[in-house]
Amino acid sequence: AGAVYFTMKCLRGMTLAQVIRALREGDPEAARTFTRRRLLTVFASLCQAVEYAHSRGVLLLVRSEPEQRALAYAVIVFFGACTAIGLMQFTPRERAKLDDDGGLTLRPDKFQSVGLLIGSAGMAVGCFLIAPLAKVDGEGLVSIVGYLGAAFFGLGVPLAAWRLFRPEALARVDSEGVRTFGMGAWSLEWREVDAIHELNVSGQTFIVFETRHPNLMHDIPRFALNLSPTRLAAGSFHTLTMELWNNKRRTSA
Repeated sequence: AGAVYFTMKCLRGMTLAQVIRALREGDPEAARTFTRRRLLTVFASLCQAVEYAHSRGVLLLVRSEPEQRALAYAVIVFFGACTAIGLMQFTPRERAKLDDDGGLTLRPDKFQSVGLLIGSAGMAVGCFLIAPLAKVDGEGLVSIVGYLGAAFFGLGVPLAAWRLFRPEALARVDSEGVRTFGMGAWSLEWREVDAIHELNVSGQTFIVFETRHPNLMHDIPRFALNLSPTRLAAGSFHTLTMELWNNKRRTSA
């Protein structure tokens, strides 16, 4: 029917994947036949052939093995998840402002929660794809670690979803003082605070409250509020807490 076919000569022998597998298993015949120099020569010839085809406008569609496709998918998922998490760190910050009750409630950043959800799901899928490949190659320990990673990150998916759709308050500041919620919660009245300053540690921003009373968790007169899980701009939140603190001092004087 006028269809055009392109035919190539069928070459008998071992595929490159079979050669590599034989060398990995310590096959003495394969080691004698396929030396490193011979393999590099074949690889260079293959690269030259592909380059020649590309220079003539011919694009090659390589038919990969299922294991190779699974590995490619795993790499794409891993890097995609890492990219999503990284991009969430560049979301613009919000200016801190008081609500109708004269306070401010700190809540987790939804963009970070989305990144955490995508990252957890991506890591779980990536580990699940890599684990069977390691088992096929005889890497039993790597396979076990892969399945454990899939289970670990898989458990993170519902937790990240819960944090996204049911965000719980992290802390609140108002005219009376500052208090945090959850594990290790603490509260301070403004009359107990001696100084407030901003602190950056390992890329995380804290608002530190110096007091005359030691922190029961660390036995030091200092309480730190981490702003990194929120979208609040550190400078504006620092200014707001200073205003609330100074207002309370003036009215108490």
